[in-house]
Amino acid sequence: MKSKLTLYEELELLPANSLRPTVKANLLRGLRYFVGQLRQVFVATDEPVVTCRSSSTGEPRFDGYDPVTHQWIGGVSEAEIRIWLEQRYQRTQGVSNTNLRLLGLGRW
Repeated sequence: MKSKLTLYEELELLPANSLRPTVKANLLRGLRYFVGQLRQVFVATDEPVVTCRSSSTGEPRFDGYDPVTHQWIGGVSEAEIRIWLEQRYQRTQGVSNTNLRLLGLGRW
């Protein structure tokens, strides 16, 4: 078993660039990012997008985006984002019911 000093000495002998990510790893990371961005552009969805981040005080803050109406809400609490999502749902259900009523298929 090697002592801590021996391990430290061996690490000191490693070239400085040996601990950096390899070119292959960087290319792979870039490719994954690029594919993810392409997926967002070409795969259209009507689902709202909600992301969570931390405020400067460490509290969770939420951002939301509705791709149908292009509305967004930012930096709100969990309760506020839930209300926003519920209101969005109620709006989309209202539109759906209105369209069905016009066709004579919806509830009156």
